[in-house]
Amino acid sequence: LFRSTNYDPIEFSSAARPCAVPVVVRGGAFGLDPAALTKPVIDAMAGHNWGGTARFTATPNAAGSPCYFSVAVEVNGAAHLTGAALCKGATAAAQPSRWFAGEIALTMALCRYDQAVSEVAGRVTAKNAQDPAFASLIAKATQSLTTTLTINRMKEEPANGG
Repeated sequence: LFRSTNYDPIEFSSAARPCAVPVVVRGGAFGLDPAALTKPVIDAMAGHNWGGTARFTATPNAAGSPCYFSVAVEVNGAAHLTGAALCKGATAAAQPSRWFAGEIALTMALCRYDQAVSEVAGRVTAKNAQDPAFASLIAKATQSLTTTLTINRMKEEPANGG
């Protein structure tokens, strides 16, 4: 997890309420190209941002007021693409999973204009874009991008607290 020192989750929460937050999906998985992956990604993001309900969209001009925040999503992309590169529009050809068969690799960045203010990466084994495990990865990544939690506080603690 990367978070810029000049990012305040309250800023995103306030900015995202009246506008449509653009989501750009790159890469590919499950035999789908970015255009086909966009809807399941946006559907999984809905309602999972911190501090309010952002309207994530693939068509910001048609969805209402433009937003100076956006989300860049790379699915099974090149290992060297960072959130900073994604926010600046970098692309790379979809690659087979970097991990093992059936595993999906994700890099997601929250961008303020073309600067990454938050970045998260993860992976999951999933069968298709409707697999609950894939949706859960996207939902958790969305929350991690926008939350006030630090990386240490995001670690799961044992149920008994010890």
